[in-house]
Amino acid sequence: MKNTALILYAVAFWPLAYFLVQFLLFKANEKWISLASKVANSVGLAGYVWLLIHWISQPNPAIHAEQFQILTIEDYAFNVNIYFDKTSAVFLGLSSIIGLLIVQFSSFYMHLEKGFFRFYSAIQLFLGGFTLVVMSGNLETLLLAWELLGLASFLLIAFYRDRYLPARNAVRVVSLYRIGDLGILIAMWASHHYWHQNVSFYQMEFVRTMAKSPHLLLLLLGFGFLLAACVKSAQFPFSTWLPRAMEGPTPSSAIFYGALSIHLGAFLLLRTSPFWLGLPLIRLGIGSIGLLTFFLGFLSSLFQPTIKAKIAYQSIMHLGLIFIEIAANFHVLALVHVSANALYQTHRLLSSPSIINIKMRKGQFVKSNLKTAFKDGLFKTKLGWWIYANSLKEWNLDLLLSKFVFGIPKRIGIWLHSQSEKVKVKWLWPLLLGLPLTWFAGVSLFSQPSENLELLPVILGFFMVCFAFTEVKYLQRGIVSLFMGNLFLLVGIDQHNELAIQIQLLHLSGIVPSFLLLLFISTRIKNRHKEFSLSQYNGLVSHSPGLAVVFLIAILMFIGFPISPTFIGEDLLFSKIDYHDYLTSIFTALIYVLTGITGLRYFARSFFGHPFSNTNLKFN
Repeated sequence: MKNTALILYAVAFWPLAYFLVQFLLFKANEKWISLASKVANSVGLAGYVWLLIHWISQPNPAIHAEQFQILTIEDYAFNVNIYFDKTSAVFLGLSSIIGLLIVQFSSFYMHLEKGFFRFYSAIQLFLGGFTLVVMSGNLETLLLAWELLGLASFLLIAFYRDRYLPARNAVRVVSLYRIGDLGILIAMWASHHYWHQNVSFYQMEFVRTMAKSPHLLLLLLGFGFLLAACVKSAQFPFSTWLPRAMEGPTPSSAIFYGALSIHLGAFLLLRTSPFWLGLPLIRLGIGSIGLLTFFLGFLSSLFQPTIKAKIAYQSIMHLGLIFIEIAANFHVLALVHVSANALYQTHRLLSSPSIINIKMRKGQFVKSNLKTAFKDGLFKTKLGWWIYANSLKEWNLDLLLSKFVFGIPKRIGIWLHSQSEKVKVKWLWPLLLGLPLTWFAGVSLFSQPSENLELLPVILGFFMVCFAFTEVKYLQRGIVSLFMGNLFLLVGIDQHNELAIQIQLLHLSGIVPSFLLLLFISTRIKNRHKEFSLSQYNGLVSHSPGLAVVFLIAILMFIGFPISPTFIGEDLLFSKIDYHDYLTSIFTALIYVLTGITGLRYFARSFFGHPFSNTNLKFN
């Protein structure tokens, strides 16, 4: 058993360990970076083969390592757990093979490219997060790795950070990723209260037995997993982020969106199937979304003007079929389909630049399907024109998300900004800041609240985060608003559950230092760059790359990224919300998600883009 645990932990954490070594040691020589990455990924592939042989020799269909306990407070425990079965074997094999292939391909494709080291670091961070996701043994470990993948995606999409579109699309994609995080958070909260313990994936028989009885918490659990899977696999209505993510270099497009990352939604459903397989409503939802996505992806792929966009929608179409297979409980077929699609789309994406180059040299160009459509009589009817127009516009899904998902906090934030202009701001901010500070002083304004006021601090926190979400002028004001929103949240949850002082300190241990650091950096930016504004991409990274790294680290600590105790603190706070307080749990999840989106948006607006472009870009 000890040998099994050693092998599992070594394979699971080897890519992340190498990422840290590369990030700290290899910074100058392109040749050594490339060679070291090839060796490290070859070692990872050898470790996978070693683990696969060890797994096959075991009598059980799955192996796991004993839980590594990081923290225990009262009845809460945060454990890291590693698990390996046939689903892990397929996905880990794909990442090991395709990862080594991409590293080899990139040594030529990215040769002499500015940011070569940054690209290889982001790739290794992605591979480390992906490996940990597919080998995670519980939801806590999965969420930790899920966050690493989100950061790697953000950095790779915005690789050409001095351009407007890559920076803008990176923010858009990571915003949708945070909606997927919302699903994971809801599922974790429901899991904590339904089973009253941290359920590991190797306890599947226990899960299957308990999940047979219908319960509202089980429906929330299944809905959370479905939401996260739809976002990660670009299923309806979140399909449009995949073509936007193609702004990065071709190797990252292949490894992220063609082969590996796009299939993680399917992995999540396969891994958590014992939780929701007994719920007909969730199965029907998975199959229906997959079927709708298949048809929309097929039609959209016919009329896309670029090769990458065509490949993106064809991947989405295949994922729709995989969702149908999963809903029908054809899990082995789904794994075969995932493997075939991943390898095929990787080949297509990596060969697309060469195909374009050869055709351009021969004077040939990729023919549009528009001419074929005219010949086939597609446009002889109004229905044909309607299909063509909506396929070309990607079925207006971006507009749908902007209006009904992001539009709600936007409208709240814009209204709050309009109201703040009508009052004296110098009195408003001390008043709002004083409310949570009185709680720390032990003079709670909400002591023994009535039922109508119990949710008030959490709602105020949500409003403050919405205010920061729509801040387009002053970085300092936005950071203060985010900080106050999180303080209000802590006040609200404490009113419900009387949190122990250790829990409060754990949650604030990452937020307070990062808040002070962000205030210092924003003041420095304001004093040095008078033309700075959050209404545009300011491109400060070209002037102060070191400051950009510090700012990013501070933002990640503030939003609860797993480099600070706040990450565990957020999970702990969530587990303390009573299962009857559905509104509190929803608002808490929304605050965490909006805080993450806003923090990364502030970073992008401050440091990405052309240095101090005079173009005033409207907030979107």
